[in-house]
Amino acid sequence: MEIYLVRHTKPLIDKDICYGQTDIVVDDAGFPESAKLITSLLPEKIDAIYSSPLIRCGVLAEFIKQEKYPSLDIAYSHLLKEINFGEWENKKWDDINQIHLSKWMNDFVNEPVPGGESFNQLYQRVKLFITAVINSSHSAALIITHAGVIRAATTYIQQSGLKDAFAISCEYGCVTKFELNDLAEQVNILR
Repeated sequence: MEIYLVRHTKPLIDKDICYGQTDIVVDDAGFPESAKLITSLLPEKIDAIYSSPLIRCGVLAEFIKQEKYPSLDIAYSHLLKEINFGEWENKKWDDINQIHLSKWMNDFVNEPVPGGESFNQLYQRVKLFITAVINSSHSAALIITHAGVIRAATTYIQQSGLKDAFAISCEYGCVTKFELNDLAEQVNILR
């Protein structure tokens, strides 16, 4: 089985803003070129398209479907949403209570954001989703989602430590391919 994890393109938001499940539109300036490049890296045939329901993923999912897989439907899942940053959503990082931020950064795996999630909570919902995809009859699946979800999925598939998840590179528009079989998995970063 092949699983393609694709991060959405650049959203239209300042770099110093904390956002997770805030629904943000994509930055139209670079979208066409990025979306075409992403699409070119995907295989000719897949069995399923999954996407986070947030706009920045849905726009890319619709583009890819129209350009390459017009006969497939997109299945949107709330399990693929980015980490919930709760009270920090849409705030400048510098405006967040630094005591709370420091506490979370020291143990982001277990420490939930006030009113939001810990990384472990994100991991548990992503694990549920990825397990269902792996147990499906698909030979290839495409998942358009967010950096946190891709990091959680990668740690689950590779059985690596959650505390190391943020060391996983995941730029806007990156495409990560997992080749899974009964014996092992192979990871290729396509972009």
